[in-house]
Amino acid sequence: MMIFATQRHMFPALVLGCMYLLLPLPIAAAEIVSVAEIRELREVLAEQKLQLSAQQGLIDSQQEEIERQHALLQSVQAQLNRLAANQQTIGPSQENAAQPQQLIGLDEVVAAQPESTSFGDDFKGSIPIPNSDAAIKIGGFVKMSGVYTLDPLGSDDRFVVGSIPVGDSDSDLKSGEVKVAANQSRLGIEIRDSTSYGPLRAFVEGDFAGNGDTYRLRHAFGQFRQILAGKTWSTMVDNRATPEEIDFEGINGRIQVRQTQLRYFPKFGRNVDLLIGLEDPAPDVTGGQGVSQYPDLVASVRRNWSDRWHVKTSLLLRQIEAKWDLDESVADSTFGWGLSVSGRVGLGMSDERDNILFQLNYGDGLGRYINDLQELGGQDAHFNPLTGELETLNVFSGYVAYQHWWQESLRSTLTFSWVDVENLDFQDDSAYARTDRAIVNLLWSPVSRVDVGGELLWGRRENLDGTNGTARQIQIGAKYRF
Repeated sequence: MMIFATQRHMFPALVLGCMYLLLPLPIAAAEIVSVAEIRELREVLAEQKLQLSAQQGLIDSQQEEIERQHALLQSVQAQLNRLAANQQTIGPSQENAAQPQQLIGLDEVVAAQPESTSFGDDFKGSIPIPNSDAAIKIGGFVKMSGVYTLDPLGSDDRFVVGSIPVGDSDSDLKSGEVKVAANQSRLGIEIRDSTSYGPLRAFVEGDFAGNGDTYRLRHAFGQFRQILAGKTWSTMVDNRATPEEIDFEGINGRIQVRQTQLRYFPKFGRNVDLLIGLEDPAPDVTGGQGVSQYPDLVASVRRNWSDRWHVKTSLLLRQIEAKWDLDESVADSTFGWGLSVSGRVGLGMSDERDNILFQLNYGDGLGRYINDLQELGGQDAHFNPLTGELETLNVFSGYVAYQHWWQESLRSTLTFSWVDVENLDFQDDSAYARTDRAIVNLLWSPVSRVDVGGELLWGRRENLDGTNGTARQIQIGAKYRF
């Protein structure tokens, strides 16, 4: 019994001892399981990292695609804005804006024609400006001219009819002079933009006809919708009726003046254009100094029939004021006016491009707007040396030109022009009374950007006393447009 009791008392102890011996086993097994789980978790983590890296690459690729799509949308939006700008009622319609190619003329650069803001054919070759709806274009031409003056003339690089010597005047002028120059070359920059309020345009152009072949400003204007501000051709000028010539001086009887102005040109229908300009007056008088107080007012109406026919009528109203050279305390003013009618008539006889161009100008105090009178100066009005009264000069001028196309790229232009001044009683006998000018040329374009040709010019000047003189000149020209 004692043994049994003893064994009974030892049994719990034995059980506890066995439990004590077995106690580390679960702990060791647990430790072994935890390491395996950690290893497995690390493998899962590595796999997740690989998946995340692959997903990040996919996200980057999608982001690049989004950026490309955004750039494409911007490009499409810019094109839509340009198309919308073309629909704005500004200046001539696209049909009317198409001009016959003037290859060697006075101002054939299409970009210099105001009232044009579309991104159409006249803005080919422009470069889009990044991150904007605007585009920029650099253009112009390089021109070489050779001038051979057969008779005495006051100019050796162009044909200025008013400088022809009459009688014994300027008898020291030489004949047989040759002049070769490239200063007629031009360089211009233009920017066009489409805004939420309408099309916007800025244009600057010059040539190298300044002193010492320096750059000389010809045009500098900005244009927004139906308003133009800056320096460009007068509202009276009709570039669409300009004959194609080589001579840098241009037609003696043509209205041809560039000046600072503010112009408004609302649209009336598809084929009628109204232009109203306030322009720099700059009175040019003989015997006094001009005073600018009021801007010249010019109003023009142009009627278009397709791109081959048009007529433009212009009215000029101006106040001419000046101080008398003999007594600066004396100032006088007078009223000036002018009327101009010009146009183009498409003939379409042997070639549909054959045409007749014309211009007729008449008025008092119009002299500064007429090419030959502007060159001489002081032809708006004269001070009466006896009374100090300022009197305007009455002027009648114009030209008629016929252009014929012999072949696809070969053509000729025949032009006759004149200036007739109604002189005042107190003017000297040597005063400018009339000039006539006639030219004939042959021009060829072997490729679209190159023009070469020759021209024969004849001119005559007559003074107030009836004496006159004539001169002839031969010109050749070669030009590359860019």
